[in-house]
Amino acid sequence: MGINELWLKINQVIQAGQGWWTVLGDFNAVRYPEERKNSIFDPVCARDFNDFIDEAGLREYNLIGMKYTFLASRGEECKLSRIDRVLVCSNVFNKWPNACVRALHRDLSDHSPLVLSLVNTNYGAKPFRWFDSWLDRAGCEELVTNVMKGCDFLGPSDVALVRKLQELRNRLRGWIKKCRIKEDEDLARFKTEKEDYEIVMEDRDLEEEEVWIWSECRKSIEEIERHRSRDIKQKSRVKWASHGDENIAFFHSMVNGEKPGILFRVLR
Repeated sequence: MGINELWLKINQVIQAGQGWWTVLGDFNAVRYPEERKNSIFDPVCARDFNDFIDEAGLREYNLIGMKYTFLASRGEECKLSRIDRVLVCSNVFNKWPNACVRALHRDLSDHSPLVLSLVNTNYGAKPFRWFDSWLDRAGCEELVTNVMKGCDFLGPSDVALVRKLQELRNRLRGWIKKCRIKEDEDLARFKTEKEDYEIVMEDRDLEEEEVWIWSECRKSIEEIERHRSRDIKQKSRVKWASHGDENIAFFHSMVNGEKPGILFRVLR
């Protein structure tokens, strides 16, 4: 059976009955020149294929994942093409307009497995989380000011603003990562010094300088713990807004795990 005869046969089957149709598989044809790489594009075959799709009233979802669905290796040259598709009727397309087709990685076959997802779970970029305690950390305001004043982007104002915010987000991520690493190191050092002086206290009175060092260690530990407590509190408020009572047990277990020996009692 020739390829045009195949299109005609499928169209006759669709037109002969009523229902919701999904036609999928290896069609051995592409629709546009960019769907082939290192292989010859046949405009006549593509025209016939597009005519078949239009006459049958079929629609096609966006392809995500792999760009090409078929790979043929011919010596050192690899030929890529998008010949595998999922076509649906208008009823299916209108029922699930946000669906998509995902092309997975090729493992045991030259063809990419296709997955039709009627519920689009791609929510875009992961949201950036900002914590209020960052403003109390050294260098935060300076970083924000430098990025907003020093980064110039060409183009429309709204596009420039988006790019500037993206740059700020990336810079803040690197900055807070370094801050947290340094805080962990400082917290471990302050606790060790504080504990050492408290052991000395049991045998003798501390000198004035030693008392000052012990007091500064306590203040530094409390400041770091205060920042972390504010972050936990802010997380709990966000979770509360989303999940309500379902979130209480989670945060109580987290706090209890970090501070053993303290009993929390919830009064209702």
